[in-house]
Amino acid sequence: MKLNLSDIARVPGSSARYIFDEKLAEVEDMPLLSPVTGHMDVSSTDDVLMLQGVVIADLEVLCSRCGIPISLPIRGEFFEDFIIHLPKSHLASPLADESEIPPDARLFYEGSLDLNLEELLRQVILVNLPLKWLCREDCQGVCLQCGHRFNEGPCACPPTAATGKLAELQRLLDERRNAE
Repeated sequence: MKLNLSDIARVPGSSARYIFDEKLAEVEDMPLLSPVTGHMDVSSTDDVLMLQGVVIADLEVLCSRCGIPISLPIRGEFFEDFIIHLPKSHLASPLADESEIPPDARLFYEGSLDLNLEELLRQVILVNLPLKWLCREDCQGVCLQCGHRFNEGPCACPPTAATGKLAELQRLLDERRNAE
């Protein structure tokens, strides 16, 4: 979705609030379970366009330990400042350093002050993803031999013997268990 911000950029001191409710299919192969909602305040100074807002999304991801699908709520705040350059021709870009960014990943469309809202939402969601996501805080993961989820109980696989540097750690753990 394009959002034209040229009227705000032309009048220093002007501002506006935009409420969004955008239906996106996915973000980086993670399906969205509901529309992306939030708001954005845009204000202008003589040469800076300031964007500030909140993005709320609900992604479907796989638990980092056991692999079951879970809903991952995301709430991200963003603050972006863009220096406005007046274009020297109708082909020149009004925003600084845009030439180094691939056209499909630009926040602003080349030669205009049309904001690529979908790209902004995608970036805010990605920046606010946790490093790992779990179905529950005490997720036990899966058996590396048979793939059984330990949250559902123990599997029938025989315990594997630790090798190398982990063998000494296993010995210490076994001693500790026997002492208790």
